[in-house]
Amino acid sequence: KSASSWLKDAELKSLYSARGRHGTKARIVEIREGETSSDSIICKVRTPQGEIVEEPFGTVVESLFKDLHQQNQLDQKAIMWPGYDLPLDASTPCTSDTKCAEQIHEEPKRESIPNNPFAAVGECADDTDDKEFDYDTAQDCSQDILFDDDEDPSNEHGPVISDMQPSIANACWRNLNSTEPQNGFSTLSHTLSSWKYMPNENLKASFSDFLTSGPMNEQTKMHEPHRTELVFAYLEKVLGTISSDDCCNTRIVGPCNLEELLSLTVTEASEIYLLTATDADMHRLARALQFCSQSLGYAAKSITIELQRIVRGETEATRKILSNMPFSACFLQGNVRENLKITVRNAAQLLVRHGHWLKAFPGEETHKYNNRFVQNCAIEVQNCLRALGTLVSHATWLYCAREEVSIPDRDCCFLIKDVVETELAKIDYSKISSKKKIGMKMKSKYATDLKLCFLFALDTKFSKDLQLELSQLFGLSKEVKLVLE
Repeated sequence: KSASSWLKDAELKSLYSARGRHGTKARIVEIREGETSSDSIICKVRTPQGEIVEEPFGTVVESLFKDLHQQNQLDQKAIMWPGYDLPLDASTPCTSDTKCAEQIHEEPKRESIPNNPFAAVGECADDTDDKEFDYDTAQDCSQDILFDDDEDPSNEHGPVISDMQPSIANACWRNLNSTEPQNGFSTLSHTLSSWKYMPNENLKASFSDFLTSGPMNEQTKMHEPHRTELVFAYLEKVLGTISSDDCCNTRIVGPCNLEELLSLTVTEASEIYLLTATDADMHRLARALQFCSQSLGYAAKSITIELQRIVRGETEATRKILSNMPFSACFLQGNVRENLKITVRNAAQLLVRHGHWLKAFPGEETHKYNNRFVQNCAIEVQNCLRALGTLVSHATWLYCAREEVSIPDRDCCFLIKDVVETELAKIDYSKISSKKKIGMKMKSKYATDLKLCFLFALDTKFSKDLQLELSQLFGLSKEVKLVLE
């Protein structure tokens, strides 16, 4: 290479501040072509004393890398303390006259640090700083702090399920009800995934109130979708953690009023119509329906987990087992037949009050349903109907199990049919604005659409026979068989 090409080489430029054989701060100041053929490239090197000497390029590079190699070996050596090579029984301290290891790197002075970093942790603290730090004691202390008595950190299968400490539960619930509920959700999720902490009794009671009342702000109900999503996302995480072998552990919320839970779509979501509703009205309705769908959806998932082994025939459906399941016990309390009627009635009332978001009213202009607020309402109504359909299916199964009859029992199907038709007869068509006159044929077509919505909502692994039996009673067997078979 020519001298100009060497000067443009980035690797050579990096050698300017490197060490050379002339000292620790020798610098290459110039590289030029030699005057004779023997010296093809000459380097001018400035020594730390300020002198400039000329040396062949090969000699400079060779000495440079030799010095760098030696320095690298020194950097890799461990720092030895003075007197490290003295015998173990030496009683004389290391002085300037004794043989001591030369200190290679002089560490900067730092503030004195106590030998025991756990000095503020109760019984594990040392009274003096000159005592040797006991790592085993500190480890035992940290385990005592992090683990309860019923937890074993060395367990191969992870920590055992236990109730959350009251201080943690109270802090998490306060965070969930703050302006940043994601902090409480992240803490609850961490304690669940890492330590298998389940909600304690106070937190269960709070979740039970949330299940029927929703978010509260200074004792005032409010529909806040973000907080609602986080609370039920955590509850679903708990459901996924619970072993299906122990269905009693699904009691992660306190006892709740069954009728109050099932009637959320009536009490929380006001009945509005597309003709007179503004975008703000539909937005408020969508928020209310979102809370209803989340609460009913959680109840539907819980009762599905409770009964899945019994429905499959893996566990016997004894009275004691069913009474220990929180949501199944709610349906079995009192009159089971009446509880089934309440469940079916609320599902039918949902279609009466909000079914027009799924199926347009007779003669109504369908292009109005392209609004995004309308679509949000339709999505949440569909989620509520799906959850109520699951609850109706399991309530029917519990009724048949209590009466010791097979599903679908004819008497049970007639009960469901009568309740649905009674509620659908209450539809007030006078509130519908249509350019066409609404006759009996249009009313019958609208009622048929709502009945099909109800039948298809009964979508569980064991409810196909129930759907087919009900479709015959409704006179819709042809339409239902076309979808199910």
